Amino acid sequence: VSVQEQRLEVFDWIADLDVELSLLVNNVGNYVHTPLPELEIAQWHEMFDSNLHSAFYTCRAALPIMRVSGYGRIVNIGYAGAQHLLARPGILPYAIAKAGVIALTVAIARTEAGTGISANVVSPGVIETSVSKPVQLIPAGRLGTVQELSAEVLHFVQASDYVTGQITEVAGGWNL
Repeated sequence: VSVQEQRLEVFDWIADLDVELSLLVNNVGNYVHTPLPELEIAQWHEMFDSNLHSAFYTCRAALPIMRVSGYGRIVNIGYAGAQHLLARPGILPYAIAKAGVIALTVAIARTEAGTGISANVVSPGVIETSVSKPVQLIPAGRLGTVQELSAEVLHFVQASDYVTGQITEVAGGWNL
């Protein structure tokens, strides 16, 4: 999804199949833990391209296809605590990009309300596949599992379109 031409090809291919597109899960993005003074401009752009721009582009391509059938579920993967403006100098571009994913999702939810399309966010905290694993900072005292994360995605997939614009954290109390 980071290469514009390939992204367009995928959605053109889906549209040409003449099938319904009912689900889009944006679970993409890289992560960099670099103190702000050491952050390269290229790293800044890379965080936005992979974490925010890719979600925008795929949602933008999927929505017209979903509107044809009057049904769709968009679940974007955020980051626990991204909806709270906190200083996160070590992961600043990642945190800003994920806050943007939340704003994008809420805007889509508002725009598509009443069309049969919902848009929601699942925001993981520290999961077993995370880059950093500060278990000592998690009130639950353990890492989250991929199964716990995917269960919340499934919750939004199965929910009615009246459940839209919501953010669910799967974080074991992290960032509270």
